[in-house]
Amino acid sequence: VGRWATGAALGLGVTGVELNYAVLSFDAVAEIAMAALYGATTVAIADNPIFEAVVAIHDIGDDAALDINFGLASGTHATDADAITESIFFHLDGAALSILCESDDNDNETAATDSTVDAVDDTAAFYQIDCRDLTDVKFYINGVRVLSGTTFDMSSGSGPLLPIFHIEKSSDNTTADVRVLKCLVRTGRNL
Repeated sequence: VGRWATGAALGLGVTGVELNYAVLSFDAVAEIAMAALYGATTVAIADNPIFEAVVAIHDIGDDAALDINFGLASGTHATDADAITESIFFHLDGAALSILCESDDNDNETAATDSTVDAVDDTAAFYQIDCRDLTDVKFYINGVRVLSGTTFDMSSGSGPLLPIFHIEKSSDNTTADVRVLKCLVRTGRNL
């Protein structure tokens, strides 16, 4: 429990952390809401972190007002994960199971780009972000690299970074249910 911190504003928030999994969820109330689970410790970006997580989307919502982000970031944000200064994320928009990838190191930004892989509703998937080459960060879904022709450059990042799972919605009654079943951050220097 001590390795993770949570944040929530309205909605249902984050539950289950004590049981070695976490559920980030929203109820069907038209309000601005946020739920976040993030690491209580950080890793230096120079240590070339590798983020690994098993995540299942059980409710993608019914409106684009919902955003789902998970990966590595320099912090958290009360309402908008895109406002975090440095981040490397898998991203989903509400009402669509398309998995997108994005990065921003405050100098170089690659906007959310469709990986052409879709999440399967109610099914866990294995996600990896490999930062061993900060000029070309690599994304994997179920062990298969995605977007190999797109450059995700984090070489200007100063970090440190923490693992984060962040859902948010603007004033809408869309629901959400994102389940984090496993998360590990390794450093590329130890491989």
